[in-house]
Amino acid sequence: MKRILALLLVGMMLLALVACGGNEDTSKAESTPNDVSTETSTEESETEIVYEAKIPEGFEFFKEEYVILTTGTNLDNVKTPEFGWHSDELESSVLNDAIANRNLKVEQLTGVKIVEDMVADPNRMQSGEMVSHIQTQIGGGTADFDLVAPSIYATAAVAKQGFLYDLNSVDNMQLESEWWDTFLANEAAIDGKLFFITGDIGSGSRGSLTAVYFNKETVRELDLGDPYELVRSKKWTLDVVLEWSKKISQDLDNDGVINYKDKFGMGGQNDNVWAFFYGSGETISSKNEAGRPVITIKNDRSTAVVDKIAEIVTNKDYFINANDFFGAEGTDSPATLLSKAFSEGRSLFFCENLNNVEDLRNMEFDFGILPTPLYDEAQERYYSLLNCWVSNAFGIPSNLTPEEADLSAVIFNVLSAEGKNTVMPAYVETTLKGQRFRDDESKEMLDIIFDNIGCDIGHIYDFGSMGGQVLHQIPKGGNFVSLVDSYMNAANAAIDNLMDAFAAIE
Repeated sequence: MKRILALLLVGMMLLALVACGGNEDTSKAESTPNDVSTETSTEESETEIVYEAKIPEGFEFFKEEYVILTTGTNLDNVKTPEFGWHSDELESSVLNDAIANRNLKVEQLTGVKIVEDMVADPNRMQSGEMVSHIQTQIGGGTADFDLVAPSIYATAAVAKQGFLYDLNSVDNMQLESEWWDTFLANEAAIDGKLFFITGDIGSGSRGSLTAVYFNKETVRELDLGDPYELVRSKKWTLDVVLEWSKKISQDLDNDGVINYKDKFGMGGQNDNVWAFFYGSGETISSKNEAGRPVITIKNDRSTAVVDKIAEIVTNKDYFINANDFFGAEGTDSPATLLSKAFSEGRSLFFCENLNNVEDLRNMEFDFGILPTPLYDEAQERYYSLLNCWVSNAFGIPSNLTPEEADLSAVIFNVLSAEGKNTVMPAYVETTLKGQRFRDDESKEMLDIIFDNIGCDIGHIYDFGSMGGQVLHQIPKGGNFVSLVDSYMNAANAAIDNLMDAFAAIE
């Protein structure tokens, strides 16, 4: 009877959120024996799948609160914290309400209050405030958190320093469950050890994916054809982006310079090089047959890919780079200047992550989205890069005893399973597909973006700073081959250092 009531409660929550009866993953979840009413099982009907994480019989957490340490770039402008930080001050929305309902359900199932503690970290890299906070708190014996969620870059750094548990060694982790991102787990695992993971516990990883927003009215005015059909026919390529972007360049204020105040083909930033490079099927690093990372950034094809990307991002007459305008008009987030230009119909393309669609909700011009382009028509599939600066990852901190870590893992999984039931449908089906995007074709494109999500181990562990010191230099006119050669020794040394560090962690 308890199990039936629990399922009915989940159904009522989904109806209250006006969710669309499911999410992007409709495959059958793994089931396990039902020792108690709240253990892992999957109930499938014509309209929905309900996921349940296994809670051991007699489960009792060692304290009254489950504290999740998260991070934001600016704590004065947090609109959708993943676990309801300062929930009494948040604007009501489908996603915020889903997070609140998920937390309530988890609290009912576990008897523990979910608390989010947030650290400001505008750096979000290996030497940022979040890494320093974790080092200080755990090293000083004052840490009181049970789960940490830094950026992926920062999570990898604290993992290397021994501040996270190997999730493969933690009881109750249920790593085979469908609420975890296996693509990240497979890429991040080193020598059988996995210290962090992403998944349906929050929407941040999906929000980090790059999309190409386009102005439908401009496409029609220029008689460019149907970009959706180009995607379907695998003809949406870097060449098309280049050709179309070149058609728009107008100095509206007559100052002799094309910038964010004018009319231009594409607005973006340095991270677009990451997305286009990975979207073309290339990686900074991959694993060899023995599972060891190797640098794969430079080969004949990748050099041709970067040459094509450079044609797009180095021409300031039609590509406007947000990174060139830090501090302009008093902003520390210059991408907002480009989203404003796109909203006002002054750019054909706006290349940004899905989180930024929120800035376009009041846009008067009709717009759609596309995945990052293929390199050429010979490429067989699209690729969507998980952005390691934007997305957070999750790990169990080493301030916990092994027994406490096992208990933390239970709530970690319950949060993730209930996130798959409520938070992700609210984000993908209701917020993105139902509210933010305005046509069925964009919803189809969104499915393509999500269906082809992946990550690059070279970004995760930032070997030799190849992402920043090589790919980020392309918009500045940097020579790709020379840059790779100059950082290759550092990258290989970083791999050796990572392997040694993880081998030393027991």
